[in-house]
Amino acid sequence: MKKKLPTLYIGDLKVDPPIIQGGMGVRVSRSGLAAAVANEGGVGVIAGVGLGKFENRPGSEFESLNNDALREEIRKARSMSRGIIGVNLMVVLSNYEPLVKTAVDEGIDLIISGAGLPLELPKLVGKKDIKLVPIVSSSRALNIICSKWKRNFDRLPDAVIVEGSKAGGHIGYSYQKVIEGKEPSLDDQIREMVELAHTYDPAIPD
Repeated sequence: MKKKLPTLYIGDLKVDPPIIQGGMGVRVSRSGLAAAVANEGGVGVIAGVGLGKFENRPGSEFESLNNDALREEIRKARSMSRGIIGVNLMVVLSNYEPLVKTAVDEGIDLIISGAGLPLELPKLVGKKDIKLVPIVSSSRALNIICSKWKRNFDRLPDAVIVEGSKAGGHIGYSYQKVIEGKEPSLDDQIREMVELAHTYDPAIPD
């Protein structure tokens, strides 16, 4: 007998199966992959880093090329799917804010943001009904985001992606401590973050 995975709800978005496709940069996670995942009920994600064809183009065109490329990929994904389409935008990018604004203008369903703390993300999104999902690697980072979002924008994350010390990417852990097994386990991190989330919203399930 097959066991069905529980449905994931992010606000009013229903994700079934509960799969969020990873945002792989430099033209890997684009419209085709995102639309295919969304058509199966998951969250299809377009990665914003290095999306434009900026080779052999003046550096002054970098921002506009990437904005145009992101806009095109979102529109292509929409033309191929009526499912949930999100973007993954890294805070560390020099063109982070223009990319967020482009995604907002295109009515994206969801913004995933990591590689730094997206402390101003709610301001960039404004009143648009776009789900905001920060990527964090510690309860301290989550607490900073929640406290600043609540105080400055009266908003909290709609979901959180937790990266443990063994995750790939921009995780903020000491390489040596990871090798030595001295960083906290993913299970411990999740428990801490669930407890923290309850302090902001007691209705959040365990």
